[in-house]
Amino acid sequence: MSLEEAIRSWDGKAVGPIAGAYAAYSDWDEFVPIVVEYLERKEGEVGASWLLKNYLESGNEVDGKTATAIYRLLPGLEKWEARLQVLQCIPYIPISKASRLGVEAFLRAGIRDINKFVRAWSYNGFCELAQAFPEYRAEVRQLFDTAMNEETASVRARIRNIRKKGAW
Repeated sequence: MSLEEAIRSWDGKAVGPIAGAYAAYSDWDEFVPIVVEYLERKEGEVGASWLLKNYLESGNEVDGKTATAIYRLLPGLEKWEARLQVLQCIPYIPISKASRLGVEAFLRAGIRDINKFVRAWSYNGFCELAQAFPEYRAEVRQLFDTAMNEETASVRARIRNIRKKGAW
């Protein structure tokens, strides 16, 4: 099965097929460009985001051009699983000045999402944004304080974990 077929056909549940595609293709030169291309396609965004997350969590990096391309695609992500997995990638992808406003808009939408996991990782994304751009720090502290009083237990747990790592 080709990488493209694996991305398109993944059901979002059984990890074996997509993990097999990762093992087979992740060292291929065209791996990241294909994954980014499929982030833009509705039929592949969940599989592509899973592959991207696995790639980055395995110690790999993307260049600045690729980071910008990924962040440019944020508004088009429709499935919550894809949004979540890309949010989980943000700690591994530097946020440039050119991408800052798009990332900020994505995170603001994320903290209002109906999915509690998307909300939790959107708060985490705000932490990353504030690390890259200190002008957000006061707002992030306020967002966290408000969330600790108004959010679900799982979101509060994520914020507690973030706060353990830094001065938020």
